[in-house]
Amino acid sequence: MYLYEGYAKIRDSKKLKDSDIARIADIPQSTFSDWKKGKSYPKTQKLKKIADALECDMSTLLSAIFETNVVYM
Repeated sequence: MYLYEGYAKIRDSKKLKDSDIARIADIPQSTFSDWKKGKSYPKTQKLKKIADALECDMSTLLSAIFETNVVYM
């Protein structure tokens, strides 16, 4: 779920839904529900399609994903 949250921040800032990204990126919408539930994680190829659909580069998407998952001690 944490990985999904980073992606969702960018998606929400663009006022898009998972269904919009799935359609634009031509990937199954189940990718997002599985990702959100922690059942699976998108592979690099799908992350690239998602980044393209969000009109951002991979580093921006990955930064948002990992920023959300930082654990401070």
